[in-house]
Amino acid sequence: MASSITSMNQTYRPYPSGQPQAASVPARKLVPEGLQADRRDGTASPVPATPPAAPVVKRYTSNKLFEKHVGQVIPANWRPNVHFSMEAHAFAIGEIVVVKRSNGSFCFAKIEKFAPKSGSYDVSLDTGDAKNPASSMKTGLPPKLIGKIAQDPNRIVIMPCLDCKENLTEQAAVVLNNGQAIAFRLRAREVLPLHLALHFLERNKWCLNFCHRTGLETPMLVQALNTLANQYAAASQSATAFATSEQVAASQRLNLALNRAKENSAGTLIDLPQLFLAVCADSDVASALETIGSSPATLREMVTRFEAPAAGGTAGGGGVGVGGVGAAGAAPP
Repeated sequence: MASSITSMNQTYRPYPSGQPQAASVPARKLVPEGLQADRRDGTASPVPATPPAAPVVKRYTSNKLFEKHVGQVIPANWRPNVHFSMEAHAFAIGEIVVVKRSNGSFCFAKIEKFAPKSGSYDVSLDTGDAKNPASSMKTGLPPKLIGKIAQDPNRIVIMPCLDCKENLTEQAAVVLNNGQAIAFRLRAREVLPLHLALHFLERNKWCLNFCHRTGLETPMLVQALNTLANQYAAASQSATAFATSEQVAASQRLNLALNRAKENSAGTLIDLPQLFLAVCADSDVASALETIGSSPATLREMVTRFEAPAAGGTAGGGGVGVGGVGAAGAAPP
């Protein structure tokens, strides 16, 4: 039969063989992403948008070097965009940061809380403990008012004309920064090895321990170095005073000492003993050593014995190896 047969709202058309054709089924509609299908007619209905999840803040564990200094003023030689950045970074809970106080000074602080809605942070200005939590807080600080501390900030040395600045351990870099501060205080035109020697003998913990253990006559040596430093200062009084310590450049004699220390470091970073011996090999420091009956060669032997591991024990200064050094023309670490 060629005609169509309609029954129960379903239309059938015969095959050529006369067998009935199965009922046609409407094509299933594709539902766009973000919509759900209605079970009755296959149409799509909107689904409420899921609010974005709050950022996952991981607890910060690697920046513990300055945790004991929370609330204290940052080192005098730290500079924005060098030692820390105020570029609206993201921070982690527990991270040690830099914030600006109402008096204009910068100090260390600790991230305590993050508010996802406002994107602001609460920071503490004292460490506190489990029984007495931090009491001094700054709340609701936007990221642009919080400074992120650079990696290894104490290794940063801002000294014009300086060689080997990338070859220093953190403690050696601190000595250079403090030597530069001494040169600036004395209104010197450039940083000399004797300025580093003064810091070594007056403030550096490793050197003070070495002098105490070996009986080196530190007061007389410091007096002789101060006399030389004042002579250089008097000779440069007519020079224009520098505005900041970072403008005081390294002298050729300082670079000579640093390059000699680099050669003796055998490809490793220049550490405190190597820097100390290189500084003491300078002609000015060598002449000061003569006033106490010593010399760079004698000092080298003393440092080598001090650093050599004792039988069944460790080296007096921490087991740092020391290379031979020949004669040559801010806060302690």
